[in-house]
Amino acid sequence: MKCKDWKIKIFEFLDGALGEAEASKVLSHIESCPECRRFHEEHSAVGNLVSAHVENAAPSPFTWSKIEHRITSEPEAVPGRAILDYLRMPRFAYGLASALVLICLAALIQLRGPSSEELQLLAEMDAYTIEAQGNPFINMRDPGEDNPFFSYESGSVNPFDNKAEAKK
Repeated sequence: MKCKDWKIKIFEFLDGALGEAEASKVLSHIESCPECRRFHEEHSAVGNLVSAHVENAAPSPFTWSKIEHRITSEPEAVPGRAILDYLRMPRFAYGLASALVLICLAALIQLRGPSSEELQLLAEMDAYTIEAQGNPFINMRDPGEDNPFFSYESGSVNPFDNKAEAKK
């Protein structure tokens, strides 16, 4: 067994978790191995220090009676929170204040009238009209070679026109 494994056994020995046979094996290894002996001495000194303080650290009778009372008594009912309690919470209050500020800003933006530049632009848009009569693509004078829908024989620009097909 390696010293790493013996150190685990030493901890178990210090806790008193080993039987007599294993405890005697651990003690014989501690006597033969200087590294494990030093490890045992360090940890047994710490364990002795802790156990000396723990044995003398009993709670006072008043503290012990409070502990017993809390263990034996029934749990108290926790009252529900009121709405005002939520308003006293900082995160909720800051969030509510921020939401109100945003709502007020949005209302101010909506309530202000249009500026003079916006009114002028709206007037120009209202005055602008497009005068178009019919479809400008139906009566093309020179359709060019790029238009595959124009037929020179029928003069039609609509290949799905059944009247043009009937004339042929």
